[in-house]
Amino acid sequence: MAATFILRDDQLQVAGVTVLSVLLIAFLGRNKNAIYPTLAIVLFIRFAEFLLGFLLMDSLPLTYLLVTGLVDLLFAFLLVHYHMDPALHKLFKSQPQRGHYPQVYLIAFLLAFSSLYHVLGSAELMIHLMDKTVFGENIPFFFSTGPIVAIGIRLLVDLTVWSLLLAPGRIRLPARVQRWLNP
Repeated sequence: MAATFILRDDQLQVAGVTVLSVLLIAFLGRNKNAIYPTLAIVLFIRFAEFLLGFLLMDSLPLTYLLVTGLVDLLFAFLLVHYHMDPALHKLFKSQPQRGHYPQVYLIAFLLAFSSLYHVLGSAELMIHLMDKTVFGENIPFFFSTGPIVAIGIRLLVDLTVWSLLLAPGRIRLPARVQRWLNP
């Protein structure tokens, strides 16, 4: 987490830290290989974010905010719906754990919050571009705080991924929540 925070301005180094972190988690959790599909999805998400960052580097800030907001929401959906996919468990030769992984839902919540933050930042930016007098000389709040919130969310997601090593699948959700998740 310290390396991610210190290297936050160099996307290539942050991606390298993420890959090494996920590989270390996979190695340390080799007895609990049921977390491998979740780790693979998280690694895919980070790789896609890295590519998206380079593709949209020279685009307009409004385009960048809207696209990254949409992509974060898509990733939250993918993570929740496919972390227990039988095909992924077959690929990694792992047995799915009974019960849900609360960490997966926390990561999805953080990605959804990131998406909301990007959309709010893009709305502020759009208002600012239409009428520069609305915010006066001030930089819009969501737009100005976006980078620090993004690194905070990234650190929280990394911490949540590391928490998969603690007790994946041992924490049972209440029956009402389980019925809601699996209708």
